[in-house]
Amino acid sequence: MSGPQQDRSRTTRERLVYGAALVFADMGYAASINDITEASSVKKGAIYHHFKSKGEIAEAVMDEGAVRDEPMPESAPAPPAQELTMVQMVVDQSIRLAVLTPEVPAVRAAHRLATEPGTPFFGRIWRHYQPVVVQVLQQAHDEGELLPWIDPEGLAKTWIAAYTGYDLIRRSDPEHLPQDVYELNRSMVVQGVRPEIQRELDLTIERGRRLASSHPLYTKAKALAEIYS
Repeated sequence: MSGPQQDRSRTTRERLVYGAALVFADMGYAASINDITEASSVKKGAIYHHFKSKGEIAEAVMDEGAVRDEPMPESAPAPPAQELTMVQMVVDQSIRLAVLTPEVPAVRAAHRLATEPGTPFFGRIWRHYQPVVVQVLQQAHDEGELLPWIDPEGLAKTWIAAYTGYDLIRRSDPEHLPQDVYELNRSMVVQGVRPEIQRELDLTIERGRRLASSHPLYTKAKALAEIYS
């Protein structure tokens, strides 16, 4: 395949995943192939050139919407430079995700698909995040950041479950999710973190915005919105 053909194929697939993310975020897995083609402004045949089924498209959206700690593009602003406690890392993951949610259709879509019982994707998001949070909170416990009677795994499960609940509540107005997660983080920190560590934490939405703006998903979503919207 020649270079221009490869570029067109890559662009079409990118457009399809972006359009699918928009409709899955809005309609869930009930969205049809026709909904996706309409949102993507491509012909139905183009979908089946890249994907065998709606399920495969949803898999691509789920993969796109999983927020990982990826290398930043060279043009991205640097995140706040400081020595991070383990608890700050968990707070950062949650508030960054909350800020990314209204900005990145694939994140909203992935979370919606993962909270719809009966779909192949149910539970995938918290299974993705939970081992990471458990590991970080276990290290926080080992380093004396948590109150001694706190069970790191139990705290991680509660934190993630509460976040998921707020995400569900804010499904129709995700722009308010960062404020909810800010309040959640305050509650979780008070319950489980030593007071001297609490005083060092930055729980603010502003920090979440700085972290989100330097993440590749944010910059990619902004570029795609400008191209395809």
